[in-house]
Amino acid sequence: MLKKTPLLLASASPRRKEILEKFSYSFDICSHSFDEDTLNFKLFKTPQRFVKELAKQKALSVKNTRKTIILAADTIVVLKNKLFGKPLDSQMAFNYLSQLQGTTHSVISAFCLLNTSNGSMILRSETSKVTFNCLTKDQINSYINNFNPYDKAGGYGIQDCPDNFINNYTGSLFNIMGLPIYLLNRVIKDSHQVWHWL
Repeated sequence: MLKKTPLLLASASPRRKEILEKFSYSFDICSHSFDEDTLNFKLFKTPQRFVKELAKQKALSVKNTRKTIILAADTIVVLKNKLFGKPLDSQMAFNYLSQLQGTTHSVISAFCLLNTSNGSMILRSETSKVTFNCLTKDQINSYINNFNPYDKAGGYGIQDCPDNFINNYTGSLFNIMGLPIYLLNRVIKDSHQVWHWL
């Protein structure tokens, strides 16, 4: 059933693409035009509401002329109610990782399924916890120099972290990577209207 779904992924994330492919989804990829900096994290009552709104606005910003279902998603890292976005440079990445080391932080991913025919949508989010080991400056700099921290919330991707980085995590690894795929599968299975919208 999934392979027949006219799904349009509004994301440039290679990780979301890989996750969907791993779970045998058939989809096309498009770009969204939403400026994430226009949303103020502090104006939302919970981080979950904030990341859901990001996913929603991404989906709504897609310029599309065909009947389809748009899938948009976003992931944030939160520690003590402070948002850690994508670092702009190596110094910001170092600051982020320095604050996260030795702590347990939340990774929250949300997705929006939008029916382009009538504007109906489903919004969901999932929260995971990640505990970092205590890290030295050299370990943090080594990660920044050898991996790409700039397109990832919090300045790291769990899939490419060295063994000495992560102490433990709870919840879905795929959620931490950027897409709560098991939740998406469950929504599709339980919400028959998703596939009968068009």
